[in-house]
Amino acid sequence: MTEGDTAKVTLEHGITDSQLPVSLHVHGVHYKFDSDGTTRALNGVADQAAFPGKPYTYEWIAAPGTAGTWPYHDHAFGDPKVGAEDQGLYGTLIVNPESGKVPALIDGKVTQVNLKDIKREFILWMHETTFWGQELNHIVNREIPLWTNPTVGARQGELVRFHVIGMGTAFHTFHLHGHRWIEPGTTHVVDTVNIGPINRQSFVVKAGEGVGTGDWHYHCHVVQHMQSGMMGKFRVIQ
Repeated sequence: MTEGDTAKVTLEHGITDSQLPVSLHVHGVHYKFDSDGTTRALNGVADQAAFPGKPYTYEWIAAPGTAGTWPYHDHAFGDPKVGAEDQGLYGTLIVNPESGKVPALIDGKVTQVNLKDIKREFILWMHETTFWGQELNHIVNREIPLWTNPTVGARQGELVRFHVIGMGTAFHTFHLHGHRWIEPGTTHVVDTVNIGPINRQSFVVKAGEGVGTGDWHYHCHVVQHMQSGMMGKFRVIQ
């Protein structure tokens, strides 16, 4: 979405052998009460969820000022208070700024880059002790699931946008080797950021800037999480 857009999202229940409802609760954008994505058990009024054979439609409004990377997740399947993130019922809504530009650190300088110049975007969900990934490839206009602790890649010099989001209950420290970025809303240059539940950070890097091609690790800096294998690679090729 882009600031100013309104989207209607219809959720269909496709979970085999379950009569439990499933819902979409989104963060960051605007909506009316009937699009909150909770159940009567939590909101005291009505079920805002899909049941088998009974879809449910939500309306999301990307009002001015809502640009950002926002998680959405279930609030009905299982425990209505926390939903079913542990069963993979979550995703990401990206609201792009109306200006079509985002800040970035390019060639050592803080600047604004055009979204149309970004070739690839990678979504990395930090869930407990595992990264789950997805690629938005604007070269071939495809969304590509990357599964767990993935190797993500780009050609040297390409602009790449990362979206890192905390899901579940754990607190993390995300670190990407060989690359630095601008902490959103500031001019601070960082290569490490704390990510808690529902926290997120979106940033742009120029692949291989100053370091060239190679495999650049990303990982959680919490020792127990690293020991559990919570790491992947950012592969930069010619």
